[in-house]
Amino acid sequence: MADHSIVHVELTSSNPKAAAKFFSEVFGWKTELIEAFNYTSFQPQSGMGGAFPQSDEHRGPGVAIVYIHTDDIDDSIAKIEAAGGQIMMPKMEIPGTGWIALFTDPTGVMAGLFTGGMISESR
Repeated sequence: MADHSIVHVELTSSNPKAAAKFFSEVFGWKTELIEAFNYTSFQPQSGMGGAFPQSDEHRGPGVAIVYIHTDDIDDSIAKIEAAGGQIMMPKMEIPGTGWIALFTDPTGVMAGLFTGGMISESR
């Protein structure tokens, strides 16, 4: 059976730099701005890492998005659509890392897909 574990989490923010500073000061998380993508990552002392992406029209501030690992992102997208889900952001390459997509289930829950090396281990 395929591994569909949660591999990454994004906590959207209207100010990712300030969010990174807050979580670093309060919880001791390591944070890093990945300038090529304007993407601020975080890594707790243990467990899964993630990022503070800039909020946008699809993901307001304060939205938590989990990314689910899939061995075949195209197959997962097809299954999501067949089950009544909606693709919010089509498959997009993260150069040197893998592929992601965002979707909602029929009730409006937003989540992401990821295929490639584990995002949380790539930092």
